[in-house]
Amino acid sequence: MNYSLEARLRVALSAKSAQAGSVATSLVPTHGEYGCPPGELTDLAGHLADTAAEALTLAIACERERGTSWEQIAEVLGESPAAARERYEEPVARLQRRLVEAWLDPDQAEDLPEGAENPGEAASRLDEWLTGEARYDDAYRHHPDSEVRAHPVSAGLAVMSVTEHRELLASAARLVAEENGDRRSAIGLHKRRIALLEWLLAEELNDPRGTGDIDEDSLRTLLSAARRQLAGL
Repeated sequence: MNYSLEARLRVALSAKSAQAGSVATSLVPTHGEYGCPPGELTDLAGHLADTAAEALTLAIACERERGTSWEQIAEVLGESPAAARERYEEPVARLQRRLVEAWLDPDQAEDLPEGAENPGEAASRLDEWLTGEARYDDAYRHHPDSEVRAHPVSAGLAVMSVTEHRELLASAARLVAEENGDRRSAIGLHKRRIALLEWLLAEELNDPRGTGDIDEDSLRTLLSAARRQLAGL
C-alpha cells in the first residue's frame, strides 16, 4: 500500500511513543536499584525527555500534514505562534523534505524516522506490542469494530490519494529543481508521474469520465510520452 505522508509520520510517532513508554516503564520499579551506577536514573530520565521531545516534533509534523495551523499548535503548547514556529518550523520542514526525497528515491527511506520508512510493517509490529500490553486502553479493548481491536495502529492508516500524489509531484519537482536536476531524483520524479498516469488510467477504465476531463485516449498518450521520457534519462 502506498501510504500517505501523514500516515508515515503517524506511525513514526507511534513507534517513538512506544519507545518512550518502554523507557518510562524502566523507571517505575525501585527494586534492586541501589546497586546501580551513580547517574543511571538521571541518564534514563534524560533519555526519556529526549525521546518525548522527538515525539513532540513528530506529533507537530503530523498535525501540520493534517492541516493544523501554527496558531492552533501554539495554543496547545501555551506559547505564541511566532515562538512555536521558531522552535518547530525548521525541524518539521526537514522531516517533510526527507519524506519527499524518500518518495522519489526509496533507497533514501533508511534516513527516515523509525516507522516512517515502512509504515505497514512497523504498524503491524506495534499492533502486536500494544494488544499484548496490560496498559492497552479499554477504549480500544472494547471497541465495537473487531478490526480496530485487533489492529489499533494499522487499522487507522490512510493510503495516499490522487490529490496528495499530485501535490507531492509539485513538491518533488521543486525539490529536483533545487538540486539542479539530480539524475536519481529526476528519474524518481518521472516514475512517480508515470505511476499517477497509470493510476488515473485504471480509474478511467473502471469508471469512464470518473477522472475528470482527461479521457482514456489522452491518458494513454500522456503515459506513452512519459515512458519515452523516462527511457531517455
